[in-house]
Amino acid sequence: MTLLLLINTMLLAVIALLRIQSTALIFVCSALATACGIGIFYLMMIGSYRVRLTWLMAAGLLLGYGGGTFNTMLSFGLTGYDPLAAIGHDRHWVAYALMLVFLACAALLVVGHMEAPLFDEGKTLVLDWKMERFLWLAAIAVAIGFLRGDLGFGGASTEVGTGRLKALGGILSPVLSVMPPLVTIGILQSSGWRRARFSVLMALCFFGLLPLGRGNMFYVLVVCAFAALRLSGWKPPRISGGKKILAMVSFLVLMVVTNFVVMALRMASYEIQRDKSSEMVSGSLSDMVPASIKILNTNSTGVSSELANNLRERTFVIGYLSLLAHGGNTPQPMWGSDAVFSVETVIPDLFYFIFGLNKDPVRNINSEEGLANEHFGLPVYDDANSILTAGIIDFGIAGVILYPIIICFFMRGFFQGVRIVFGEEGRFLAILCLMSLFIGTEIELVTYIGSVRGVIFLLIPWALIHSLPDFLGSSREHHVAGASMNASSRSEVIA
Repeated sequence: MTLLLLINTMLLAVIALLRIQSTALIFVCSALATACGIGIFYLMMIGSYRVRLTWLMAAGLLLGYGGGTFNTMLSFGLTGYDPLAAIGHDRHWVAYALMLVFLACAALLVVGHMEAPLFDEGKTLVLDWKMERFLWLAAIAVAIGFLRGDLGFGGASTEVGTGRLKALGGILSPVLSVMPPLVTIGILQSSGWRRARFSVLMALCFFGLLPLGRGNMFYVLVVCAFAALRLSGWKPPRISGGKKILAMVSFLVLMVVTNFVVMALRMASYEIQRDKSSEMVSGSLSDMVPASIKILNTNSTGVSSELANNLRERTFVIGYLSLLAHGGNTPQPMWGSDAVFSVETVIPDLFYFIFGLNKDPVRNINSEEGLANEHFGLPVYDDANSILTAGIIDFGIAGVILYPIIICFFMRGFFQGVRIVFGEEGRFLAILCLMSLFIGTEIELVTYIGSVRGVIFLLIPWALIHSLPDFLGSSREHHVAGASMNASSRSEVIA
């Protein structure tokens, strides 16, 4: 009943935006999209609805596009400016783009009824000592990646001049996504020294996520919440209103401090790029940390100003979708060119070399904007890409509706393949690793396709570690904690 109400509400918003393209209606509909996105997430977290990829993506797109538009319009409105005029976007095409978001998300919710839930009811993922050992080895590898510069601000770094992703950075990016939810499960299922070890790992995860940006941090935190509520067997205790308020205030303070630090790291990354005369390098952690500390000490006012502007304007991710919807000088889509470019991008260089092919033309395009903006009569600059921008570039409105659905079912097929090769626990790892992609908004088509390769690189060493003989003996505290949890929750355990 609730889901039907959400779908009908979104379809009514589509009709309203088609008939009236006013700034006030865009503001109201963006608030509505935000509320719908939060509502879908909440219903899945508390168990009223089972977790499905299609519904995760719908919630993420509604919250990202709707919430971002709402935030930008509210921020500019409070300063007395016409929000859309201030950022140079035509309200008619912004309304049309928001209508496309509602349409795509309504289709995802409808199709979700045909999708099987990601997690079987009652199954619990219990972390054994082999998984804990894998997490410690992964933490060491991530630290090395940051120190070497293979990981930098925003994730995997690229090589100077060529623009190629650094191999180690590409392999470690999925590790950064899967570690926090696994550690969350470990903390909730353990006690004593084992919980202390997992708490240390969580602290390392937090510092590892800081350079990835606040968006990636938020997505991973949501995945951690899903892992805690749906996979760990943990039952949230009842807490008083005062403790809830204290927890919320503490969380808000942490978010403010985190935003400040992330912005300093971003500014440090830009300075390192300028110093090295390249846009293709983010710098190693040993470069970024001293530079960010220097910025915080000498230019804290500048960081605050930059953060305020960033929070006000950067969230308007619907801008690029509205420009593509307008079509510029040509209304014709590119008939699959973006999908072909994405596949060509993720094919390893080795295959090009073996078959005597040249990958330079693909590298020269460099991005979705480099491929599409000239075709649509737009200047080439870095903008907010998503599965919806890929869809509208390739097939117009049909692409906006079909591309999210196709990606969801492609990933479901991939998860089934992982289950066949790596077992049920491997499937859980793959899901936890990729869930943040479906919660996020600014995820390019090439990222979805390339993430499959990253997960395979993650699962192979995990499988090797998991297959090692039990020469150290299993942890007795693991069995005690697991037995206690199973007795209390009576759930089926995947270990």
